[in-house]
Amino acid sequence: MLALALVLTVVSVYIASLLRVDSDLRSLLPEEHPVLASIDRIETSFGALGSVNVVLKEGSPEQRHALADAIAERASKSPLVRDVEYRLRSDFFAEHALYYLTDPEMEALDEHFQAWTHYELCRAEPDVCLDEPDPEAPKALRTFIRSKQDAALARTSFKDYFERDDISALVLLIHPTQPSSDLDFAEAVSNQVRADVAEVVNQPGTPWADSGIHYSVVGPYTIKAEERETIRGDMLRSGAFGVLGVIAILYLLFRSGRAVLTLLVPLICGVTWSMALTQIVLGRLNAITSLISTVVVGMGIDAGIHFLVRVREEQGRGSDREAIARAFANLIGPLLIASATTLGAFAVMASSVFPAFQEFGLIAGFGVALCLLAMLTVYPAILCLVGVKRVGEPQAEQERRPGLLTRVVLARPGLMLSLVAALTVGAAVMAPRAEFENSTRELQSARTRALYKPEVFLISKIFGKDIHAGVLVVSTLDQARAVLTQARQVQSDRLADGTGTVVAELLGAPDLLPDPWIDPVKRKDAIAAMTADIPERTWKRLEERAPAAARTARRGSRPRTRAGCGTCSRRSR
Repeated sequence: MLALALVLTVVSVYIASLLRVDSDLRSLLPEEHPVLASIDRIETSFGALGSVNVVLKEGSPEQRHALADAIAERASKSPLVRDVEYRLRSDFFAEHALYYLTDPEMEALDEHFQAWTHYELCRAEPDVCLDEPDPEAPKALRTFIRSKQDAALARTSFKDYFERDDISALVLLIHPTQPSSDLDFAEAVSNQVRADVAEVVNQPGTPWADSGIHYSVVGPYTIKAEERETIRGDMLRSGAFGVLGVIAILYLLFRSGRAVLTLLVPLICGVTWSMALTQIVLGRLNAITSLISTVVVGMGIDAGIHFLVRVREEQGRGSDREAIARAFANLIGPLLIASATTLGAFAVMASSVFPAFQEFGLIAGFGVALCLLAMLTVYPAILCLVGVKRVGEPQAEQERRPGLLTRVVLARPGLMLSLVAALTVGAAVMAPRAEFENSTRELQSARTRALYKPEVFLISKIFGKDIHAGVLVVSTLDQARAVLTQARQVQSDRLADGTGTVVAELLGAPDLLPDPWIDPVKRKDAIAAMTADIPERTWKRLEERAPAAARTARRGSRPRTRAGCGTCSRRSR
């Protein structure tokens, strides 16, 4: 028996060594799950979701801008990085503000424009003007255009860099090439970004040198990498604690090194067999089942403990072999029944469609069953070879007295039942108060939350919202408009009847575009016609007073050298 067990264990060690831990958290979800299918489609179109977020704090805005530019340039060269996002072309929206105006607003703009050109003409050639010019016309035009610029800029939230005027911080979103669910990749890209940022920050002779700027690297990738380090440390600690704890308990219970060693041999065999079977059936472990060997060790030793205690009780009635045989005959039935109840619980888990539970149930079931097999085959064989240490002459059956706990329970059975009933009622009252924790942040270790929570909330404050979002991808702009309209109506209805709360704002591509009834080509022609005859020096005077407003007004225009102002002449006439 021991020879067969040795051969099987050696082969199992080799097979178990092929096991790998699948670091992709998506492997914990069903492959056909709609969420995974949607994520795959989104990533096919746009690349991996999520980002490594670099937060630059303190220093002057100019220094932060220069450092952000350098970090973006350095990070974009990494093969692990797909894109770096830290600036928004808000000037595009400012320069195209006139494309967002309604027809009445365009008519109002035309009136302001006519008044301004009339004012400029009358200033240059008073004799051709029949009506008095409005001295407030330039200011009115500038105010009108600036208000429309501000409305256009409000669509983007930022003027240029990802920062706020009232917060001394700037954010860079570094988008890796693979998803953060792959813990191996998350760790690699997080380390790469940290190294790149440190290299750029520590460069001598730069505008940001000795500026007091300090940085943080956060985001889903770094958090998952940190959690992976925590899990890796937990695996080592829990494994060592589990094995040492079992050894300590066995020694305190049996006061025999021989008993400890003989129990550990079948336990090691059972755990090794279960890991080999896991490799054959599943081919991997995941982030949850990577800790399961500790569970198997704790549960797999039970049968051996019962067996050894019973063998010691049978000593003195013959040889050790006879004691082992009697203990085996008396315990085999109860052990199989007790183990079957445990296996039943794991079988229920194994029937789950959720891979995280399914694989845990399978591996734990393998472990309990194979450890039981080892305890019923290998362990009796070892005891037959090495013998069982005698702990004293056995007492006669009639001389044996029950222990203190047994005497207390049997002395007042009614009192014990009353205490148990009271405890059960109290538990039944308290149990419904338990709440389901919906925040995944609470699943993070305390160290990770303390390390990253301030930066995560700072980023949310800079963006004005939590930047994690649900994404809906549609094929056409018309579909986007229809879905966005319907979603806002549903949200409005739920708020009106009190059946829902707003947990996120709805934003779609149509929100960044002019209204669909505006024809961009015709609007461009209208702006060009309005501004066609404005002299260059007149533009310069407007630019000297309000450069941004002038650039917006000139967008799409065809400046000419002085050829007269047709609109002003018509107005004066």
